[in-house]
Amino acid sequence: LVPGGKIVLMSNTRAWVGADPPPTGSNGHRGIPKRGDRVRVFSNDDPKASVRDGIPWLNVAFPNGWRDPQRHVVLLGADDEYRSEITMPLVARFLDRVPDLRTTVGVAIDPTTKKPDPMSRTAVSELAALRHADVAVVYFRWRELGPSDREAFLDFLGSGQPIVGLRTSTHMLRGPTPDEQSKDDELAARLWGQRWISHHGHQTKTRILPPEGDAAKHPILRGVRGDIVVRSWLYDVEPLPKDCTVLLWGEVVGGPEGTPARQPIVWIRERGPETPLPLGDRGRAPRRMAFTTLGHPADFAEPDVLRLVAHLILWAGGDDTAIPENGLQLDPAMPYAPPATR
Repeated sequence: LVPGGKIVLMSNTRAWVGADPPPTGSNGHRGIPKRGDRVRVFSNDDPKASVRDGIPWLNVAFPNGWRDPQRHVVLLGADDEYRSEITMPLVARFLDRVPDLRTTVGVAIDPTTKKPDPMSRTAVSELAALRHADVAVVYFRWRELGPSDREAFLDFLGSGQPIVGLRTSTHMLRGPTPDEQSKDDELAARLWGQRWISHHGHQTKTRILPPEGDAAKHPILRGVRGDIVVRSWLYDVEPLPKDCTVLLWGEVVGGPEGTPARQPIVWIRERGPETPLPLGDRGRAPRRMAFTTLGHPADFAEPDVLRLVAHLILWAGGDDTAIPENGLQLDPAMPYAPPATR
């Protein structure tokens, strides 16, 4: 078996007629899943897998038919400015209300003690969890990862799995030499659609403009009204590649005369298997990518922003139907006091 290879799964179906719950078996009672469904199957460890027409055929066991998988979201908050070690756990708690979804949160740690240390740039916890992640959420800033951590992170980036990026992830890695830094910048541009360019100054804020046009109908923007001012100062990101779809725009509040009118603050891109985008020598670009330049800790006090980030994650993972028509709703029992930036 190879990553991205084709595996054929077949199933016999029959109606269960017993009085008790149906037993575990390969003759499931739900039928074959529809095209595009994601399901969980269980190998019965039979070593007699065969190959027909070059395609592996595996013997697998099904727990009472096909089962929907539990999605695994890995959120990595490792920056030394915007307190992502606090805001990513907040997002994870918000996502806990979504059925069949579990979260793992990784933060910057001291490479020796393994204890959380937001100022450490060389190590991040839970990178090993990326091997089993359905979606990764990256909030990095100038990470100077050690060899094993860097390799684990880059392996995921090239796997084609969905990913969501926040704010400083446009400059997520910092190589030890100018040549390696140039490669890291190019990787960010290929992955997100843009690398770090500039921003409009810490003294400014951003007005999230109301959704407009076809973008207003996108599942990610359900319940997101816009027309609010948040603390994040606006990032310059244009031009974005043509395959990126901008969902929300922002404009500078408090900037000097002549400030550009607006910039994208949320965009997505989606790729099918027939249109892969190589990430240099790192493999394939993600099937679904979503990015937002928002991410100041005070932004997350706005329901629209917390809801938006959660929706980006669900959409990236293919869970569009998990986003209610009026959007995920905040739990009053989720108090949040925004910490200061560093």
